[in-house]
Amino acid sequence: MRVLFIIMFAIILSYVLLYGALFGAFLLLHWLLFKYNKTGETKTFLKFYSVNLKLGARNYITIFILAVFSICAFLLLQQLATDFLADKNVEGNVELALDNFGAYLVYVVIICALPAFVEELIFRGLIFNFVKNMSDEKKIGVWFPILISAVCFAIFHWNFYQTIYQFILGVILAFVVYRAASLFAGMVLHFLNNFLVLSVAYIFGSSSSPLIWNAGTITCMISLALVGGLTIYTLTKTLKGAADATRN
Repeated sequence: MRVLFIIMFAIILSYVLLYGALFGAFLLLHWLLFKYNKTGETKTFLKFYSVNLKLGARNYITIFILAVFSICAFLLLQQLATDFLADKNVEGNVELALDNFGAYLVYVVIICALPAFVEELIFRGLIFNFVKNMSDEKKIGVWFPILISAVCFAIFHWNFYQTIYQFILGVILAFVVYRAASLFAGMVLHFLNNFLVLSVAYIFGSSSSPLIWNAGTITCMISLALVGGLTIYTLTKTLKGAADATRN
């Protein structure tokens, strides 16, 4: 038991150090971008998107529903990408070893909690906010920074099997942060998304067999994505606090 605890602690510590180094690298890049921009406005360095912890019960409920819909709406689309890449013998799809509760708890920390905190600070707190500030000056609109941060988010994970889903999730997370005017909303949604996927894999198993792709399956996939996407967009628009909120 003591050996298991030491191993779990070592794994968690290694991920903390890894994410700490990654966050530090992005902070340095962020500083350089501000230091050497044309206007020289270094005073805006480290101006994160607002982290408002007081989201309210309604927003928390909406975010939980969004987490469920974000998974279900694009489940078949993700399965299509997985089956296609597996058929092409593309490597990179790693199944988690969820054979005991201890491993599950470790994964809750390194797959759910740490990424939700650090990745939101980087991709929505720094990248989205940085691009949005430039977009506001040029009056481009909010969808440009949303898409840019989503592309960076998908590329960062470097998993061909999940690229499409990670991009879609990145769009949803950025839009949620924007509508709720709080980076914490993205952290909550990010955590819930990873936690629900992990918990389902732990309870029911993570292995899945290829689907039979025909006209019916593809029609179902498209319909699910369209209806789910519209529902997600509508739910996100109901989040309180949106576009007119002040930044830190």
